[in-house]
Amino acid sequence: MLAASLAVAHSAGAESAYYPIYLGTLVQGFVGMPSGITTATLRTERTIEQVIAQPWRVMAEQAESYSLREDPTPADLYDLPLAATGYFLRPLTAASGEQAWFAEVTAESTVATARWSVTVGVDRNGDGLPSANEVLCRARSAGSRARCRLDLRAFPSRSAWVLTRMENTPGSDAVSVRTTFAGADFTLRNGQVIAEDDYGDSLIVEVPERISSDIPFTATFRYTARPDEIGSHTDFAGLLLTDPTFSPTSMFIAPVELTFAPVTAVDQPTALKPTADPGANSMTLALAPGQAHEKLYVDNPGYSAVAIGVDSLENVDVYISRVELPVSGVDSTAVKAPPRDRVDAVMRRGTGQPGSWSWRSACESCQSAAARGRWFITPVNLSTRPVTLRVRAVLADGLNAPPRGGLGLAEGNYFNPQRSGDGLFLDYVNGRLAAFFYTFDDAGLPTWYALAGTSELSDTAGGEIYSTQYGTRAVGRFAMTRDPLRDNEMVFSWSINEKAGSNRYVLAAASGCSPLGLSGAPVSGHWFSPVDAGWGINVLDLGATTVLGGYFYDADHVPRWVIGSSDHAGGTKGFDLQQVRGACPTCRYVAPTAVRVGTWSIDFAAAPDATSRPNIVLAAPLQGQFTATRPLWRATGPMSCPSNVR
Repeated sequence: MLAASLAVAHSAGAESAYYPIYLGTLVQGFVGMPSGITTATLRTERTIEQVIAQPWRVMAEQAESYSLREDPTPADLYDLPLAATGYFLRPLTAASGEQAWFAEVTAESTVATARWSVTVGVDRNGDGLPSANEVLCRARSAGSRARCRLDLRAFPSRSAWVLTRMENTPGSDAVSVRTTFAGADFTLRNGQVIAEDDYGDSLIVEVPERISSDIPFTATFRYTARPDEIGSHTDFAGLLLTDPTFSPTSMFIAPVELTFAPVTAVDQPTALKPTADPGANSMTLALAPGQAHEKLYVDNPGYSAVAIGVDSLENVDVYISRVELPVSGVDSTAVKAPPRDRVDAVMRRGTGQPGSWSWRSACESCQSAAARGRWFITPVNLSTRPVTLRVRAVLADGLNAPPRGGLGLAEGNYFNPQRSGDGLFLDYVNGRLAAFFYTFDDAGLPTWYALAGTSELSDTAGGEIYSTQYGTRAVGRFAMTRDPLRDNEMVFSWSINEKAGSNRYVLAAASGCSPLGLSGAPVSGHWFSPVDAGWGINVLDLGATTVLGGYFYDADHVPRWVIGSSDHAGGTKGFDLQQVRGACPTCRYVAPTAVRVGTWSIDFAAAPDATSRPNIVLAAPLQGQFTATRPLWRATGPMSCPSNVR
């Protein structure tokens, strides 16, 4: 049997059932990405010398989609009315010899108000039909999913059957349900047992050379893959433990539950996205023995209550300290917690409940002035072993105050006045924040990123940073905090490809209305081409002057940007464009330089649509040109303009 060193697994939004019952009390491990380490305490029922540990996991093998109506015969759980049930058989031994020893069967739907069940059994009599005496596991939906986890090693010659049944629906319409059988396959070949469904070289497991029967031992899991290789998820997984002969007689299988999620580097500034929900927005940290994270923080625009939570205080102290929100500076990496003799609160090792989150109110009923600022959260690993833990930050105006959303910043162009050259074009699309971070790569050449985020609490926002080189992919995270004491100023924190920084950005110019002849036109905002998506422009109306930031790709399909202005008063505006060279966001600052690289003509006469006519030839060392005439559509909503603008 396994000795669980962490809490029993509970899955939000799902009812889970287990066969046998021991699968409901699995050891849990939390593994950080893109690299992370976690440990689990296990116990075997046999002694194994020169242990070899093979990680395994269940992987989706069969998925069926159904459109189900309410069961007309609810008293009979094993009949098969076509409109209300989905059913399939899955042999547990394939023709090629692989055997499904473990399985996870899930039935999911987006209609959370419906109720359905998934039942899994073994076709003992070989008739291919379900019956009560064959049932191993039955789970009913709770929220969006019903799940069964099964140990099927006792039935290698049988088939498993999977029955999905719609118990009731919120209306007369059918409900879509997707049922998936995910199995962990093993092969017995030439007297050796092999785990077929593994992690490749992404997950390496270290165990003692000798494991003694009924004596606990520690397994160390080292994850080395990139986030885009395996996304955040929880696996029904485990270890196949054998001696060097891989013989079934020396074998022991230890199932575990592994959760993979992004982890922050302890040597980089890291902004926690604050939340009003104690169950949301955690950040994962992996600390080496004796290591501390001195650059983890949450920015509070002025909420009166600040609470910090961690999922474990085993061998960890957590120091909490407040400083003022940062001012604009040249160095975006100069982020570090104050000395520990200046802390506001401490969470001590061993004071939490094992398997439960521990919380500390850093500022419970403070005045806004006392709570406003940057709160550093500094966990310190006091042990001689690696530690992985999760951290959360909750901001509130009181126990009964509902959360308020909205960043509260004006649309427009933001920059750091102490570090000119790069900046942000900030807009809102259907109420969601959409921004473009135009900056420089490590070589000082112009590049850009797209930001998409949400605002769960007033004066704050956070989300993902995307690169669009050869397809859109997330390359980092960002957080924005509006300073309510200064109009349209914010603290902008970011991490991109394992490099991070934070600084104050101020509004350079807000979106306004541009003169088109005698009338004012709402042309400010982000525009894109419906013909070939992936490039676009940001337009900023300043009255007599209009600014354009253009985003496209060079000859190597690397994202590049140019910027220019126009004082044309007519419906067609011509922009003289500059290609800028500067310093990457975390590099030593150098003043930017610019060279003219062409023009960009925009015909706004048919607003809200427009026509784009760029004529750009990039300057060395960049190569490429951008000359395609394309229609433009506005992604952001139009603003209201007066009848005449001068």
